[in-house]
Amino acid sequence: MISATSEFTSSDLAFMEFALEQAKSAMSNLEVPVGCVFVEDGEVISSGSNRTNETRNATRHAEMEAIDLLLERWQKAGLSLPEVTEKFSKCVLYVTCEPCIMCAAALSILGIKEVFYGCANDKFGGCGSILSLHEGESEQPSGCPRGRFRCRGGLMASEAVGLLRSFYEHGNPNAPKPHRPDPSLSKARATVPRGDAVIAKRPGKKDLQGGIPTPSVPPEEAFVPTSQLDLDTG
Repeated sequence: MISATSEFTSSDLAFMEFALEQAKSAMSNLEVPVGCVFVEDGEVISSGSNRTNETRNATRHAEMEAIDLLLERWQKAGLSLPEVTEKFSKCVLYVTCEPCIMCAAALSILGIKEVFYGCANDKFGGCGSILSLHEGESEQPSGCPRGRFRCRGGLMASEAVGLLRSFYEHGNPNAPKPHRPDPSLSKARATVPRGDAVIAKRPGKKDLQGGIPTPSVPPEEAFVPTSQLDLDTG
C-alpha cells in the first residue's frame, strides 16, 4: 500500500470524486457514507453505495453493490466464467474508505487489478489496517483462487473522513437500540425481603393423589411472594 503522500493523476482524482458523490448519495438516504466506482479502460462501468440500513443486510457494502451490478450485466451478456475473470482483472476500484475484510477478500477472489481508497478503516480494514488481503497473506476458502492486487490509500482522504464524521456526529438513526434492563424492575426486586417468597412449582402426581393442597399458580415455574399464594383448603 502506498502512503497518502503519493502522487495521483487527474483521472484518479476524477474517479474518486465520482465515488464521493456516491457516498453523499448514501448519506442523504441515512446510510453510512461510503461509495465506489469500478473503472475499466478509463471508463466507469459500475458504481455503488452503502445500503446496509435500507436492506437490513450487513453485507450490502458499496463494493458488493457495484460487484453485483457487474455480475448481473455480464451474466445477461452471456459471458463465461473465464471471460468474467478476465474482465475483473482489468478493473480498477475507487472507494472512499478502505475495503473491509469481507470486501477485500471478495476483491482478491475476483482478481481485481487495483484498488484506490480514501481514508483508512482502522477497525475492519482488509487492505493494510487490520489484514493485508491485497498481499495474499491469508488463506482463502478451499477451492477459491487467491489473487493479489495493487492497493493505494490516501486519495482524497480528508473528504472521505469529513463525510463519515458528519454522519456520525448526527448519529446513525438506524443503529440498533441498546437493550438495557428496566431500572424500575431492578429496584422492585431489590425491595423484596429475604424469606418472604417461595419457589412455587407444579404439583406432582404424588401431591394430587394424596389430596395435599397445592398453591394456585401459573402452569410454569414462577417466583411468587407467599402473601399472594392461595392456601385456602376450605
